[in-house]
Amino acid sequence: PVMDDSLGRPQRGGPMMPIYRPRFDEWEIAIPCVFDESFLSMDSVVNLFNEAGFRNGVGSFRPQNGGPHGTFQVKSVQAVKGNK
Repeated sequence: PVMDDSLGRPQRGGPMMPIYRPRFDEWEIAIPCVFDESFLSMDSVVNLFNEAGFRNGVGSFRPQNGGPHGTFQVKSVQAVKGNK
């Protein structure tokens, strides 16, 4: 990670002060996801994750909060059939 430093307000209405956060330029995570295939296709679920990564993101300075960081996209999909 890279240490990011910027000015911000840790509490609404509070004074501006330095904020230090780790920044991961490259990251990945495996997320198990169970869904009803009779309701949503695998492609639809992947599209929902990609839209969430583009529009919302993760972390404090993500697009949903007006920032440029925290976006993500689906890298790969591994389908595993489970017992019903």
